[in-house]
Amino acid sequence: MLYEYGLELLAKCKTEEGWKYIIKAASLNHYAAKKKWETYQGNLLKDISQKKPNTPPSKVPWVILLLILLMIAIGFILFLLFSHFFKDFYKSSTEYSTTYERYYQETSKDIIEKPSVFLKTKGETLPVLVVQNAVERYKEYFGSFPESSSSLTNPNPDNFLSFIPKDVVYTKRNTGYYLHSKIDGEDLYVNKLLSLHLYPDTNQLALQRDDEILALFSVATGRNKLPPTTSSVTERVVEPQGRNGAFGSKGLALTDNFAIHGTNDETSIGKKLSEGCVRMRNEDIDLLFPYISLGTPFIVEHGAPGEPTFATLPPLSEDIPSLKESSSTLYNWKD
Repeated sequence: MLYEYGLELLAKCKTEEGWKYIIKAASLNHYAAKKKWETYQGNLLKDISQKKPNTPPSKVPWVILLLILLMIAIGFILFLLFSHFFKDFYKSSTEYSTTYERYYQETSKDIIEKPSVFLKTKGETLPVLVVQNAVERYKEYFGSFPESSSSLTNPNPDNFLSFIPKDVVYTKRNTGYYLHSKIDGEDLYVNKLLSLHLYPDTNQLALQRDDEILALFSVATGRNKLPPTTSSVTERVVEPQGRNGAFGSKGLALTDNFAIHGTNDETSIGKKLSEGCVRMRNEDIDLLFPYISLGTPFIVEHGAPGEPTFATLPPLSEDIPSLKESSSTLYNWKD
């Protein structure tokens, strides 16, 4: 963003101010900014060397050498100043808000992302993370970003999300997409996608963001079987066997006929009693379900999880009725 803003200033003939922002981007190892700054320095030196000298020919090399050394010294000083300034600027600008922007370079598949600088996720950022996760999973499945947020909330089986959380705005761009949600009028860059992690040793299911455990749920796991070590959510279903069925209020299907689902026998929670599926209390899967999009990874972990960021996962507010997400399919999960 600093680089693009610098280009806009240069286009408006605000040369000095434009180069300041490009130098800031270059100090953060932005590739295009570094190349542009190096090109500008090279052209400047080339212009200097091509000018007719006002001093005797024997002194010209010394003049050029002094100019080069002066430019290097000025560049180094500017780098130190802008590095110190941008460190404080970035820290303050990433404190409270939720804006994420991702671009694809036009000449390659490399991804340019803003780094995450905070240690723990704040509750205010969770709605943006939910939409971001769904957008990225949609891209993995279809090969392109959705045209609009409504593409994420189709009926089953294409229901990547039940609804778009309040105040989160998604906009597709030629180079990627833009997610925006205002918090205290400032912007926060977020990355690291959501995933589900099963800890069978302690009968717990975690909603994670990379290595950060956002929330933990007590579950029932299999007596002798577990879902594949790595899998993903292949279907999201409301009332997979009817209102009072054995699979509870909601289900998240995995591969190989395994699933994460509610139960009509909540006395099994916390025990190894299932045939391989992950059972949750109905109120727990009701809370978790809106967070999880199709394509969200599922990973089986050994050992015990750490402490979660949230003792209770904040419920996502729904301002519009969710689309019908039940299915006429007769599910035969391993229960």
